[in-house]
Amino acid sequence: VWASLETLDDDMADWISRRLTEGQDGLCAKWLPRSGKIFNSLRRFMKLTPKELRKLIVSLSNTVEQRMCAKEWIGIEYAKIPSVAMHKYRKAYLRNDPERFNMFLTNVENGTEQIHAGAIFPHTLVKGLLTGASEERAVEAQWKALPDFMEGSTERLIPVCDVSGSMHSP
Repeated sequence: VWASLETLDDDMADWISRRLTEGQDGLCAKWLPRSGKIFNSLRRFMKLTPKELRKLIVSLSNTVEQRMCAKEWIGIEYAKIPSVAMHKYRKAYLRNDPERFNMFLTNVENGTEQIHAGAIFPHTLVKGLLTGASEERAVEAQWKALPDFMEGSTERLIPVCDVSGSMHSP
């Protein structure tokens, strides 16, 4: 959405400004651009420097990356981590918080907790295994949690899989 906009009109800038200054909307802060035309349009409307607006946005955001950078591993709720972040950072979770992360994976395997997999693709998980970049238990858990896109479909498919050597090189 942001990429299609050249600038913010006053109504939109006012709405975003109120959401940010009232501290009510972490999602608004999370997805706001940190630079570019929209960012500059908003900061001019709010009469803030780029640094001031970035600090405001960061203060309202609550992302797993922020917790990781602050070494607040105990504050990370693994069941709430989006699927791509789970895949991307699983080695860091295992390295920095092995006890809690392994307990989370055990709970997922037992069915008492869920792992997100709605925005990740099977080939991404497989690539993680083939390159050794992923923790196997976490990949297996996400694989099992993948949505069944064929559920209820009467379509018949023939998968074509290229497993040649060129698929494994950069």
